[in-house]
Amino acid sequence: MNKTELIKMALRLRVAEPWLILDDTMVFGVKLPDEEIAYCCVMGNNGEHYGLAVYVGTLGLTHFINQLRGSALGYVSPLAIRSINCDFEKASDTNLSKTEKEEVRRIAKESGIGLKRSQGYPEFISYDGGRVMEELDERSSDQLYAAMRATVTLSDMIRKMTEFELKLRGFDRGDTYPYPWGGKLIPLLTPRSDGGYDWTTMRTPAALDPSEMAIPLSEAARKELDPLPRLGVYECRAVSLPAPLKIEGGVLYPPMLMVIERLSGMIMPIKFTDNGGDKGLADLLDNYVEALRERGSLPAQIVVDDPLTERVFADLCRQLGIRLEKVDELPNLDDAFDFMVREFMSH
Repeated sequence: MNKTELIKMALRLRVAEPWLILDDTMVFGVKLPDEEIAYCCVMGNNGEHYGLAVYVGTLGLTHFINQLRGSALGYVSPLAIRSINCDFEKASDTNLSKTEKEEVRRIAKESGIGLKRSQGYPEFISYDGGRVMEELDERSSDQLYAAMRATVTLSDMIRKMTEFELKLRGFDRGDTYPYPWGGKLIPLLTPRSDGGYDWTTMRTPAALDPSEMAIPLSEAARKELDPLPRLGVYECRAVSLPAPLKIEGGVLYPPMLMVIERLSGMIMPIKFTDNGGDKGLADLLDNYVEALRERGSLPAQIVVDDPLTERVFADLCRQLGIRLEKVDELPNLDDAFDFMVREFMSH
């Protein structure tokens, strides 16, 4: 999808203002041309930030659910966010260059679509596990366009519906976000050949278990580590460095592992990586394996408190017979992370 058409559709979305009716719990599905389901979350019902976040497939929905878990605990790691967004910003707040803002104004004028004065400039952003890209690839552009187009049509369809009618069609304002165990009833919009949409309903799938998305431990690493003794309990968390690095087309919040030996409180040094997404998580596992090799021992038990870190360690623990425990919180790691952030901000 070319940039001009993407901007046009975003401007139509801004005019449609679906957030006047939908809140961010009222997720709906859009069937994409490749038959994947895009799970769409409209933002802005509280009047603060307008936008649309798109999570593609069961994997995308899983990331959305895990992101919500982080929000409930008061912190969402950049590593947990995997979505394609259209966010609307004020002219004074947008990251768009002067030339890009002029392009938006030109497209708005030529297409006869009014440019909203408040938060009217669209920004297209791909969030991929610490990597925040302001230039979308072709596939992400197509997916976001399809989701925005469906949302614009949906906005017209629901404008005169009562709350009761919305509930019958799959929108339940009194309900919560999609459940981790699946089964939430949501609307599903399927495009027709005439340009319209069939509106049916569907049940959301269960979120993928971290073991189903585990970062694989190589056979060579398993053979090398397996003879080592198992000693101690280690608390672990995948986090990102607080300060982003500028990369081509966006920024990266570098992933790293925080590892604390429970009994002594000593922090095990692990290198960070300059990759995001699943490649970044694979790098974290490789860096941890290197640290174990240098240490000459394995943990007897690893304790984690989030699904992302569980993904990093699930296969390693399975193959090496290390006990992996999931808990609700790890205060030692909270303190260590807060200290790291303060140190970064003081320099």
